[in-house]
Amino acid sequence: MNNKIKILHLEDSINDSVLIRSMIDKGGIVYDYFWAVNEKDYLSGLY
Repeated sequence: MNNKIKILHLEDSINDSVLIRSMIDKGGIVYDYFWAVNEKDYLSGLY
């Protein structure tokens, strides 16, 4: 069973994205992280 989750984060600030990712890492969560900076990237990350 694969317990890895996929996270799609819509955020226009790289600093905020790094902060969120570091908080997730501290939680020990196994994940794939996809960062989207605009609507187009976000929508393509959904598929």
